[in-house]
Amino acid sequence: HEVTVLIEGETGTGKTHLAKLMHDCSARSAHRFLNVACGALTGNLIASEFFGHVKGAFTGADSTKIGKFAAAGNGSLLLDEIDTLSLEHQANLLRVIETGEFEPVGSNETQTCHARIIAATNGNLSEAVERGSFRRDLYYRLHVITFHLPPLRDRIADIGPLVRGMAARYSAKFGKRILGIHADALAALEAYPWPGNIRQLENVVQQ
Repeated sequence: HEVTVLIEGETGTGKTHLAKLMHDCSARSAHRFLNVACGALTGNLIASEFFGHVKGAFTGADSTKIGKFAAAGNGSLLLDEIDTLSLEHQANLLRVIETGEFEPVGSNETQTCHARIIAATNGNLSEAVERGSFRRDLYYRLHVITFHLPPLRDRIADIGPLVRGMAARYSAKFGKRILGIHADALAALEAYPWPGNIRQLENVVQQ
């Protein structure tokens, strides 16, 4: 479905993987999949990263830059950690989702976004709305189809298949001949709560 998607889940549960899977299984798969880490951006960098800027728009803008909303073309754009955006930038994002229109920083030329928007958050956006830190109207725009990825501690049955797949991948990568996972090792992995979820599990398997 050509709708906006919201993915909720703790860090390391596979939100980016799911977003990429949606893109790869869609009619947009031949186009670009871009990921914007909203939590790593501040101030003018957010608007510039989203919408681009023209030369001279602000101090340090030595050349024109194309933003992610334009660069994604007819592909998919993942806005990760969307809950970290300020209310001002949330308002700008709402306009793009509603109308598809935006202007690069320092420009009066309106451009159109054709990409599909997928938003991801480590928290609970409905609770953020009640706290007043996230716009209610933007939440409703994002909350068309929502996926909640449960933490690995609530998916113990998944640990075995995940570990076997990871072990096979890393044994091939490092030239190791691993024939299987010992029952005691698997039991230890299943008993651990994995605060870092699948990402942490993968790091441990690789280690």
